Amino acid sequence: MTMTMAKNHETQMNQIQTNAAHLSLKFRTKMTLTLFLSEDSINYDFSGISSHTECAAHTLQLAINDAIKTDESTKVHINYLNSRMVFFKTSREWSDELRQLTNLDVVMIIPTRWNAMLDMLDRFNNVEFYNAVHTVLLKVQNTNRPRNMKTPPIVPNVYDLKKSLELFKILRPMRDATDTLQGGDSQTSNCAILATANAFRINKIKAEFFDNFKKSLLNSVKHRMEPLFNKTEFILAAFLDPAQKFSIFEFETTANLDDIRLILPSLDFIKYVVARKYSLEETILQTTSTSCLTTTTTTTTISNTSEKFAQ
Repeated sequence: MTMTMAKNHETQMNQIQTNAAHLSLKFRTKMTLTLFLSEDSINYDFSGISSHTECAAHTLQLAINDAIKTDESTKVHINYLNSRMVFFKTSREWSDELRQLTNLDVVMIIPTRWNAMLDMLDRFNNVEFYNAVHTVLLKVQNTNRPRNMKTPPIVPNVYDLKKSLELFKILRPMRDATDTLQGGDSQTSNCAILATANAFRINKIKAEFFDNFKKSLLNSVKHRMEPLFNKTEFILAAFLDPAQKFSIFEFETTANLDDIRLILPSLDFIKYVVARKYSLEETILQTTSTSCLTTTTTTTTISNTSEKFAQ
């Protein structure tokens, strides 16, 4: 009988600890809701929201790839630069010639490595590296080659460098956002929202060669990231961040009405998400309290029976 009472006592204590945890969550949530929620009734349909939350960094990379695939001029220029990198990577003779002029290695696009394309653009835009590539490829063009040898790449010119500098300028904010999103375990939903919103500074870039791509990129990021930021998990994570709470959703991505904007969840929608979550937590609390009360009653009955048996 003593062992049975000890086991029930342990069960009771576990229930009390669980109840206390939910009570703490309820208290913190209620205190915030008291200051935040209005009495208005807001109705939204949550049937289409999945419990799965995508990786924000991966989603952003998919948006970038979508924009590049749909813009022919961007694809042509990227392939143009990458083919020169591949040429030096696969030719020992000419890569040795390149090393005599610069210590910088070639950087090729690696499909499985995020920001590899930006790294390639950054390397090509380096003046020392560009001059070295130009000099060596010019020498390749003027060298007698066997007939079966492939035609070497065309020598890049200042016009190519100018286009590469502009494309890098457009894509750099996306690289910065990706680096922030994969910066470690301490990243929060607020960090993801702020990093993506900051990337919309691309609107301010005056593009001469890739203006259509700039617009396509912003629309692609908007299309991919907005549904992610409207997910319950993202909104609740922002709510539980004591440093930001809901102020992050008031962030303006641009001041120009003609610019492409990142539309964040509305205040009414956020209020509904939090109110709905609060309702769920209260249900859990009530269920836990009932379970704890049942355990207490059972333990009391066993204790009374034991006392009667002892008499």
